Amino acid sequence: PYTLVILRALLNILSDVSKRRKQGTGGSVLPSGTLADSMAKVGSMDGGDSSEDGLHIAVLDTLGELSAVSGIELNSKVPEMLPLVIGALADSGSSSTKKLVATRTLGRIVESTGSVVTPYLDYPQLLVILLAMLGNATSAERREIVRTLGILGALDPHIHKLNLAEIHGEGRLEREG
Repeated sequence: PYTLVILRALLNILSDVSKRRKQGTGGSVLPSGTLADSMAKVGSMDGGDSSEDGLHIAVLDTLGELSAVSGIELNSKVPEMLPLVIGALADSGSSSTKKLVATRTLGRIVESTGSVVTPYLDYPQLLVILLAMLGNATSAERREIVRTLGILGALDPHIHKLNLAEIHGEGRLEREG
C-alpha cells in the first residue's frame, strides 16, 4: 500500500537530480531542504559517495528493487519511470556503475510490469544506446546488458529500421506534409 508513496519520492529525487545535471550544476550541490539533500548528507556520513552521481545510483537501484517488489501495481507509472532511467543510460558523463545500475533497473521495471517491446517503440534511441554500451563494456556489464535486452524482447527489424530513420530525422518532411 505504500509503494506509490515511495515511488513518488524516488521519482521526485531522480527528476530533481536529472534537472540539475542538465543545467550543468552538478557536483554535490543539491537544493537545500530537499529529500535529495538529506540523502546526500547521509551518504557522506556513511563514507559513501556524496556526489549527485552516488545519489542517482542509489535512487536508481532502489527504484529497481521497488519495481521488482511491486510488480504490475506500477504499470500506470511506467511512462514516468522510463524517461528517467533511459536518461541515466544516455548520459554521456555517467560512470559505468551508474549505467550498469540503470540497465539493471530498466530490466527490473520491464520484467515486473510486463511492458516488453513497448520501450523500444516509445523510446526509439533505447536499442542504439544499449548496443553502444555493449561495445565497450566489461564482462559483468555485458552480461547485464544482454540480460536486459532479453527481457525487453525481440524487435521487428523493420520497426528498428523505422526507429533509426526517426532518430536521424529521415522522412520528417514527408510526415509533416
